[in-house]
Amino acid sequence: MRRFFFTFFLVLFLAIAWLLVDQYLLCPHYSFTDPRPFHGEKIVNPYADANFNDVSTANFHAHTKSWGGLTNGKGNSSDVWQRYDSLGHTFHALSQYHKIDTFNKGKQNYVPVYEHGYNLKKTHQLIIGAKRVVWKDYIFPQTLHNKQFILHEMAKDTNNLVILNHPAVRSGYDVNDLKLLHYYDHIELLNPSAQSFAHWDTALTAGKKIFVVGNDDNHNIFNDNAIGRFTTLIFGAASDSKKMIDRMKKGQSVAVWLPQIHNETLESKRSKMLNLRSLISGISLIDSMLAINLSKSVAEIRVIGHHGKLKLKQRNISSLTFPFSQNDAYLRVELYLEDGTKLFLNPIFRDMANGNQGRNLIATNFISRDRTNPLMESFALASMIGLFVSVRNVKKRRNMRIKDMNIDTTGMSLG
Repeated sequence: MRRFFFTFFLVLFLAIAWLLVDQYLLCPHYSFTDPRPFHGEKIVNPYADANFNDVSTANFHAHTKSWGGLTNGKGNSSDVWQRYDSLGHTFHALSQYHKIDTFNKGKQNYVPVYEHGYNLKKTHQLIIGAKRVVWKDYIFPQTLHNKQFILHEMAKDTNNLVILNHPAVRSGYDVNDLKLLHYYDHIELLNPSAQSFAHWDTALTAGKKIFVVGNDDNHNIFNDNAIGRFTTLIFGAASDSKKMIDRMKKGQSVAVWLPQIHNETLESKRSKMLNLRSLISGISLIDSMLAINLSKSVAEIRVIGHHGKLKLKQRNISSLTFPFSQNDAYLRVELYLEDGTKLFLNPIFRDMANGNQGRNLIATNFISRDRTNPLMESFALASMIGLFVSVRNVKKRRNMRIKDMNIDTTGMSLG
């Protein structure tokens, strides 16, 4: 038994040692360009060609029982589809940990999604339109280079959407990380565990073209209070998941926060969802004037600018015009309804490239991957060899002591 425990802890010690070496010594490093605000004469409106008569609702973050019950989740894939169908959602993907759920794969509104991350700080990502699972992760608190490497690996599939999940949870992503990181498309702004407004405005202030989503992050599909609280409106997607991903890449979506009413029925939530689909009738930019048109008055409209600064707040209006001045790098709009519902629109921003560049091309303008330091690799290899030799010596000395204790003393003289 003692030998078993010795072997077990020896293997555990070596495994942890290797994980630490791999994460902190062997991870590729990146050179980051200092962040700079959006700039240029052109002002980009991601909603410029959006179809406001074709609006879908979606939830991309939900878990069921998976991996033999090792992960946190209840119900099955069919339960999730049925429950979100009852809410009137067009898209409702299952985001199992490191596994692409294929239930209803043949349907037009099926979306392949998975959640990446099994680390201590919950530095997680959501991959929408995933074709394969990226298994690589770093378990211990991640450095900026660790985070960038993982995002870089995910972005190799240029057709997917990479979303930073609940960045404010456990400080999985530090606010300052968002000034430098690239190779992702969206932030999960709205999540039951945390809302990440500081992260979003930090990224926008640093000139990062980042859009937002709202998700339930549901782990118990049978809990009515946990379903339909956060959602995403998508314009012009109908029931086609490929169109949906394309529209989201353009930023033609809105993150929605519904008020939490204890024991509210799904029928009531469905009614609110359907009403929200017809709320926004136009988001345009005319002669440097941002124009918002709604189908009915809302309790309040807020315009947010650089560094998350409140630039305007107006109450009880159904339309708004606001100048995009020479000093503005970006503007974003928040809508507040009387019942407590909140909508967060994606930003209007300056851009020399007219906003058409994809995330990977943009990233190459700001960061570059350095070669792993040969000295660091040599040090890591020497450390592992030294550790292995030390452990072997400890084991040899232990075996020698055991042999010494078992010497036959029957022939020894006492004098």
